[in-house]
Amino acid sequence: MKTFTINWRYGGYAGDSLVTFELSEQGDDGTVLRLTHLVTASFPEDVPEFSRESGITGWKYFITESLPRS
Repeated sequence: MKTFTINWRYGGYAGDSLVTFELSEQGDDGTVLRLTHLVTASFPEDVPEFSRESGITGWKYFITESLPRS
């Protein structure tokens, strides 16, 4: 398994978090990705983009649509 963590912030807003990616081999030609997003300092509650639902939707889009496929 390979793991790496990045610090995730959104410019101009209060808040801070850590995003951890865990990559594990699955079979001969597959990989399992586990993403954990840990908020360490709260983001503004009045900004819809910082809601849990928006975060889940955003990460799903990023992983399934934005990453290059090989």
